[in-house]
Amino acid sequence: MAATVAQKPDKMGETAVETALKLMAGETVDKSIPVEVELIK
Repeated sequence: MAATVAQKPDKMGETAVETALKLMAGETVDKSIPVEVELIK
């Protein structure tokens, strides 16, 4: 099986900033945070 997927760097950046803000506020965050990808073919 072969497939091509597209990552979404804008969503990755947005998620990273949101997570950093939570950490700075003293909140706990998940160890792994999945970000949506798009199946191309």
